[in-house]
Amino acid sequence: MSGPTDPTLRHAGKPAQLISLPHEDHWLSHSATREKMLEAIVNFLERNDPPG
Repeated sequence: MSGPTDPTLRHAGKPAQLISLPHEDHWLSHSATREKMLEAIVNFLERNDPPG
């Protein structure tokens, strides 16, 4: 199975980050983990594709 640690991403020089959300489902049903995921996305985008 491919994922964010796929050597193809590293070879292409693409940034990737795996965020583990224990006890969470595919729909992010728990608000605490949903918030953690959204914060991680914002942080990732700010680091790798800053505005402006």
